[in-house]
Amino acid sequence: MKIQEQKDFDSLQTKIESLPPTVKDYVHYKLSENLSPSSLLEYSRDYEFFFSWMIMEIMPDIKRILEITINHLEQLNLKNIVDYESYLRVVEGNKERTIARKLQSLRSLFNYLHDVAVNTEGEPLLRKNVFRKITSKRLTDPLSTARAIQKKVLVSDESEDFINYIRTGYRVENSTNLQALWFYDLNNLRDICIISLMLKTGLLVSDIVNMNLSDVSLQHKQITIIRQGAGLRSTHIVLFSNSISEDLVNYLNVREKKYRPEINEKAFFLAIPNGRTIGNRITKRAIQVLVNKYSAKYGKPEVTTRQLRYSFGLEYQNKSDFVQTKQQLALRNIENTEKYELLSKMLGLET
Repeated sequence: MKIQEQKDFDSLQTKIESLPPTVKDYVHYKLSENLSPSSLLEYSRDYEFFFSWMIMEIMPDIKRILEITINHLEQLNLKNIVDYESYLRVVEGNKERTIARKLQSLRSLFNYLHDVAVNTEGEPLLRKNVFRKITSKRLTDPLSTARAIQKKVLVSDESEDFINYIRTGYRVENSTNLQALWFYDLNNLRDICIISLMLKTGLLVSDIVNMNLSDVSLQHKQITIIRQGAGLRSTHIVLFSNSISEDLVNYLNVREKKYRPEINEKAFFLAIPNGRTIGNRITKRAIQVLVNKYSAKYGKPEVTTRQLRYSFGLEYQNKSDFVQTKQQLALRNIENTEKYELLSKMLGLET
């Protein structure tokens, strides 16, 4: 299990202790099917939110989430789920994709309780599954995805301009902010590497977090990426350019001096947590924060770690073909690749 997966697994074990036993059984079942701990952690958060809403809006007599039983779940009706969907949309301001994901996580739990789990008499644990009355909408088609991200990607020269801004522009703009300058001078070489890798190779945030020193070959200009989840394990070789090679060398030259890691620290990218003096493996959250910081100052706050990968996919699609894009990004299905082709057409960037 990779570093980030182990952290999510540990967080998952803590989270399910505050949820009903049936949810705990569901999580263990899904882990046995090799669903990733990261996905199940997100599911568990969705369940916690939904159960809190249930107590607030439907069953105020329940005092704690742990008190929710199968009988309570069987009492839910179609109107309850529609009301919850409206609550997510209107009160919480969730986007359609987020709403669909939260409903899908609930559907997965209810289907398990109805179709897999049984009571002592061998009968379905959940006799009434309200989600069987709800049609699962296909909101993740390639065209919808392309439309959603078309205004959030960096196109043409913007990618290089963004990196150059981090190299020089950010420091100039914050010349009077001593705290910002201190953090910038500590981390700028690391941050440039991370953002360049996402923008120019399409690496995922989890790839960056899990990357070890032994995974990077400067001689061959390649990184070995191992991904595991949903029962699948894959080894993926990512090639990088001379400019990224220079950035990696610049970072490695200061890695020991600036971050002072333990001698056995294997992580490639390091960070020094607040209150600490020794650097250790950077976290997913830290990478998301640093990308948001630079993109906001650059004037495109909508650009996140996900959009950096989309930006690469778009640029790569323009210079290659459908199959090559799928291989470079290690995409597992055709639909994920189609969105880059569609996005290229929508933005009029095809060569």
